[in-house]
Amino acid sequence: MTAQLRARSLSFNRGPLAILADVELTMTPGQRLGVVGPNGTGKSTLLQLLAGQLSPSSGRVSLQPPDATVVVLDQEILAPLGESAREYLARRVGAAAAEAEFNAALEAVARGEIGADDRYGRAL
Repeated sequence: MTAQLRARSLSFNRGPLAILADVELTMTPGQRLGVVGPNGTGKSTLLQLLAGQLSPSSGRVSLQPPDATVVVLDQEILAPLGESAREYLARRVGAAAAEAEFNAALEAVARGEIGADDRYGRAL
């Protein structure tokens, strides 16, 4: 199943100040989005709303499938010493953990463990 992210009538207020108002957005796999603008105009707020780190004042963000993940990466990469940028990103977005679980599930299937087929299906 392909993932899809949708924001509908998304608004965010800080007190009486409207940071974002009635944002509409649909993203499908393979699409890229650039969010540009001067400092303080709501770019980071929008990304945090899409990732579920903030709750909107109104509107909603939906993901298909519902367990899909949106990750906001720091503007500056502070990878631990000895970790490449690729390793850092894979760890931060969950790809490293997903790959490890997939490999473990595959090995469980090869060993014929009970429930391994279901585990493999979830990991895939």
